[in-house]
This record gives sequence, structure tokens and C-alpha cells, in this order.
Amino acid sequence: MTKKSLFKRGLATVLSGSLALSLFVAPTPITANAATADITSNLVAHWKFDGNITETVGGIPTEYGARALTYAKGIHGQAAVFNGTDSYLIADACETLDLGSTYTANTDAFTISMWLNMGDCKDTTKYLLQKGGDDGWKGDYYYSTPYELYLNGAAPSVELSNEYQDSSSEYSTSGHNYLSDKYADGSEWFLYTLTYDGSRIKIYHNNELINQLNYTDGITKNDMDLYIGTNFDLDDYYKGMMDDLRMYTRTLSYDDVEALYNAGVAANKEALNPTKQLVAYYKFDGNLNDSTAFANHGEEVSATGTINYGWGKSGQALTMGNGKYFEIPYAEQLNFGKEYTISFWVKQSLEGNRPILYRQNPAYGQNDNDNYYTYAIYADSWSEGECFSSFAKQYLFDYSSWCPGESSEISTNTLSTDSNGILASDWKHIAYTFNNGELKCYFNGTLLTTEEATEFTKIVNSAGSLLIGYDGDTFFQGSLDELKIYNRCLNISEIRTEYNRINAITIDSATITKLSKMKKGSSVTIANIGFKNVNTGAVSNIASSNSSVSFRTSNSAVATVTNNGVVKAVGNGTATITAVCNGISKDIKITVKSDTVSITSAQVKSISTVKKGKSVTINSIKVKDGFTGATSTIKSSNSKVTFKSSNPKIFKVTNSGKITGVKNGSAKLTITYGAFSRVYNVNVKSDTISVTSAVSKKLKAIKVKKSYTIPSIKVKDAITSKTSTIKSSNNKVTFTSSNKKIFTVTAKGKITGKKAGSATLTIKYNGFSKSITVKIVK
Repeated sequence: MTKKSLFKRGLATVLSGSLALSLFVAPTPITANAATADITSNLVAHWKFDGNITETVGGIPTEYGARALTYAKGIHGQAAVFNGTDSYLIADACETLDLGSTYTANTDAFTISMWLNMGDCKDTTKYLLQKGGDDGWKGDYYYSTPYELYLNGAAPSVELSNEYQDSSSEYSTSGHNYLSDKYADGSEWFLYTLTYDGSRIKIYHNNELINQLNYTDGITKNDMDLYIGTNFDLDDYYKGMMDDLRMYTRTLSYDDVEALYNAGVAANKEALNPTKQLVAYYKFDGNLNDSTAFANHGEEVSATGTINYGWGKSGQALTMGNGKYFEIPYAEQLNFGKEYTISFWVKQSLEGNRPILYRQNPAYGQNDNDNYYTYAIYADSWSEGECFSSFAKQYLFDYSSWCPGESSEISTNTLSTDSNGILASDWKHIAYTFNNGELKCYFNGTLLTTEEATEFTKIVNSAGSLLIGYDGDTFFQGSLDELKIYNRCLNISEIRTEYNRINAITIDSATITKLSKMKKGSSVTIANIGFKNVNTGAVSNIASSNSSVSFRTSNSAVATVTNNGVVKAVGNGTATITAVCNGISKDIKITVKSDTVSITSAQVKSISTVKKGKSVTINSIKVKDGFTGATSTIKSSNSKVTFKSSNPKIFKVTNSGKITGVKNGSAKLTITYGAFSRVYNVNVKSDTISVTSAVSKKLKAIKVKKSYTIPSIKVKDAITSKTSTIKSSNNKVTFTSSNKKIFTVTAKGKITGKKAGSATLTIKYNGFSKSITVKIVK
């Protein structure tokens, strides 16, 4: 308990001006009467936190504090996430939030309810909400804080006050009391409801009455804001999630509280009453992935050591060396409630007491360095590996206090070479189950030991990670396979089924090699599979067409597979083909790559700009193997090579790679070899014809019956951009008049004016032309 909490308890005793008898009651389940339940009447404030902080009943203005909240999945849609540092809300002071009646008569009746997930509960005070602070003297009157809800460690608590005085001393009251909920577990959603009817404070946890206290002084009023997620002094911040905060100006009944709880269960059953199922499954087939839909994958962690994969009891198995382990980040599925099953195959390679798994629990530590747990399983071997045992331990929740209580351990007892015919380095199937306070241990499908049931039946929840092969101090060294975690207790028949699932599927190495590296467009057929009994080593060959065999792909965009085992590579990337037979599966990783088609840099340059009317030929292409990197030269005449223009109006291309410019512009050239292709840009351009400025000036003022000869033209090469001077007498140069009545022009560029006016002179050279306006004047 914090100093602040001790102060609050002392203050409650000193200031209580009425009967204040604290009475802890055993949890009282509510039997609802649906006909009388009412969760809407007198609802005066409601924050849903569905991605916003809007108060949805009266529109009470609410704003963020120093930092905006974030949002995550809650009970009713989304929930607000408070960071415990500087995210909080302020709701403006208003009569709605006063909740108290008058100072002279206690007719107070109100309810405050919210869904909470407290996360890492440390032993500190964290405010859920507070109606202002101790207001002190304001003018002629003194007011205290009327109500505040906070976490005292992991105990949701409430404090009510009716301290009021006027300066003339004509009237004063002194009422103050405190009540703590002693039943709350970290990192689980629960409904926290406070009711007050003017004479008794009650606290409900979900649908159970947990604590109550006589208190008849009521609460005062003040004109201060409501702080949510912190207090008025901004020094005790809540860290966790909050959803569906409600305030009523009446006392909710048992039926009403039950209705609130049932509404939450209906909205998010999995958070409050999860489906009993397999919640984590680590096959260790080459990775640390969780094969359930929850996908709580492991993350490899190490300073030293190794993690390897090899043949196991089913598919591959995980082998860990000293200094290597993996971590599964917090997942709500790994909080169990009142039952669980954990099963796995294990063989230990180094003597000593070594952790197999360790669920961290930061909630109950005094600081971040404390290494608490909720459940843990160990393996131990000695006498040069001829003796072996495994044991489990866990924390169970103690309803009489907010702290968990550590349960006793359960063990396989000693398993030895002499008694059981095993070594620590042999594969062993271990399973632990827990249900209604009873813990059981199984070895190779047989029940070995049972721990007598305790009065504590609920496993402590945690916001921590699940460590595999490490407990914060010691590393496991050995192999694990088929780690399965259920949130229900398996029976002995189901445990034996887990133990007997030890066969494996094999596929011949030649087929595996072909499948591991496939070219896009290629196919490989898995003609048959081997069904192997790991104990005997016997392999039965079964045709893939057999009805007991099926196949599936993890990514049909990369590889498809038929019911008969024909695998086709359809896109670059990786995929997993899974073969299934009699409930056993085998994963095959496939990598699909494409060959790379290209042309030389000189060829790229030659086609990047093609002159209109001219041709360029690609005589050969380069093909680079996608896996080996080897490059081959393929002639364009090869039947597997094709060329295609995206716009034949810009350029045409033949099957042999001859490109001809048709019209100025740009288009795409696609070169294809088999299933692989490459695209290049082709620009078609014309040489540019021009005349000098002096010539241009002359052409704008030629007199009638006078002549002017163009001595030469300028030609700019479309590819090199080099400009050449070409004499008009060059036989490749031609001149044409658009109107011989205006002017005539000779083959060598002599222009003679015939009549005043304008006409067009067309100059052509080597297939390219230029039009210039010629003006004849009097």
C-alpha cells in the first residue's frame, strides 16, 4: 500500500461524521431479473470511447489533457488507452456531474460504472476519475472533493466526501469515507461499478457484489471539472484501458448491474468468456510461428547461442543452445481463467534445472526489474542424463487480497533409465492440465501425478510475455516440438491423442529440390508421399491421388497446387505447399523466381531514339537465370523470342527484332522469352530542318519580280543533336511552293516573287521537312 493510500485510510477514520462500518462480503453472484433490469433511466453521462471522447448523453464538453488518447479494441467497440504519463481527459464542470443532492439533506443516489483493463498494476495510486480537487475556500464557502475513483495498487477504490462549511459558521458538514475493492486481477477486462444510495457504498466486480460500506453523509458539490485518467493535481495517472464510462443519478440494482455486465459479454464474448479452444500451437517447422488463427508468433532472442531446426516428433523440431530463447509478446489468449492445458515434446541436452516456458507477470512487481510469473514449466536432469523430471508452478488468485498466492508445484517425479527406460536426451511427451484448482501431470500419455485441489481456482492473469527456454536467469538447452496451449482442460483421452500424433509425412529429396527453386511458369508433380512412423522408421508410400492425401498452398499468387499434387509456379515470391495425410501435415517452402530478359547497353541506346522512317534491328537478347545468375545470349530469330510494340502507329517491330519508326512519339517495346519479359521505351523522332535568321528575314520581304536564293539550310540530327549546314544545291534538298501564283522556287532554292501575298515554302531533306511562310511585297 502506498503512502497516499495510508493517508486516505487515516483520513477516512478521522473525518467520518457518520456511521462508517467497513464490511467485506464474499463475492455475491447476481441473479438477474431481465424484466426489471434498466440501464438507460437516469443515465446522465456516457463516454463510449469509440475513437473519440464525445460524451453522448448531455454533450458535456470534454477535451484531451496534455496528450491525446489512443484507442484499441475494447468491450463495446473501441476503448480509450491511457499511457500513465500525460494522457487524460477533462470534462467541463456542470450540474450533471455534481451527483450530490444538497448539503443539508442527504438524498444522494448515483452510480458510476466502467469497463477496465488495468495492464501492469504496480503498487501505486492511479486515478480513474476525480471531481476536481479539495476546492478549499471559494468566497464565503469551503468545498471538498465530492467523489474520486482510483487504483490502490491493483485494488479499484472509491472515496466520497461531504465536507462543506460557510464563513459565518451557520452551517457545516464533515463526511468522508473510503472503500477499496480487494478483488481485481491485472490485464483482464472487468466491469467496475460503484453505487451509492445515501446510506451504503457498494462495489461490484463484473456481476458480483465484492465490497460494501455504511456511509450516510452523502457527497458535497463543487464547481470544478471532472478529471478522467488522472487527478486534479495531475500527479497520479492511470495506465491501462477504459471503455463505456457511465454515470447515473440513481442507484442501479443488482439486476441493472447484471444487465450492464451481460451487455458487455454480448458485445465481446471472447474478451470475457473466451471460446474453449487451442489458443497457441508452435510446430517449430522451420520457424517460431503460431499456427492458430491468433497468430501469436514467437520472436527469436539471444545474446549468444543458437536456434536450429531438424527432424522432430512431427515435422521439424526446435533445438536451442545456451543463450538462445524465444519470446511470445503479450497476448490475451495466454490468460487462462480457471483452466488450461500445456503439452509438448521435449528432450534435454544439458543437465540442470532448465525453464521450458515462463509467463512473465510485471503487474505485481514493486519495480520494473522484478521478475514475477503467472505460470512456469521446467525440465531437470542429473546423473549424466539418466534421471529426468519436469515440474510446473503457478500463481493462483487469492480472493481475500489483491495479491496473488503462489501455488505448490507439481512434478513428474523422477523418471530414470532404470525405471522408465529413458534418457534426458530422449523425446518425451509432457502435458499439464489445470481445472477448478486441481493440477495434473501426464507423461507419454499416462497420468503420473495429481496435485490436491486448492480453494483458489483462478490463474493469475498477466500483461507479460511468454518466454520459451528462459526465465530471466537460466537458459534451456535441448529440443522442443509440438508445443500446444489450450485455455481448457483436456481429458486423458485427448492427452493420449496428443501423444499419439507422432507420425510424419516425408517427400523424396529430388522432388523437394525441384520444389525449392521453381521458375515462374514451371510445374512440379508430387507423385506420392511417404507416411513415416517415427518410432519404427517404417515408411508407406501413398499416391498423391489417394483420397486420404490433400494439398494446399499458403499463397496462390505465388504457387498453386492441385488435388493430385501438381504444383505450378505462377508468380515470384515464396509460398508454402502443405501436404496432409491422416491428420499429419508437411510444409514445403517454395521459392519462385523469374529469369531476367535484357539487351546490351548499346542496343538500349540504339532503340531509345529511332528516326522516323528509319530502322534499328535487335539481333540478340540476354537471358539471366533467376537462381544461378548465369547469362546466355539468345538470337532474336529463336522461336521463344517475341517482340511487340505497344503502339504500331509510333513504331513497328518484326518477329526478328527490326524496329521501324512510323510517327514521332513514344511507345513501349516488350521483349519476351518463354514466360519472362522486359519492357523498354522507344522514342521516334525526326531530324529538324531550319534556316538562319538572316535567310528568315529575307523570306519575309521578297519584292514582286525579284528573286532571292536560299544559299543553304540547317539540319539538326534527332539522335546526336548535331547541326549540319547543307547547301541548297545538294540533290537531297528540295523546295516546293504552296502557291506558284505568289512565288516560284527552283530546285536549288531560288525564289521569285510573282504576286504580293504569302505562301508556304516546304523544304525537304532526307525524308524530313520544314514549312516556312514566304511573304511577297510590291
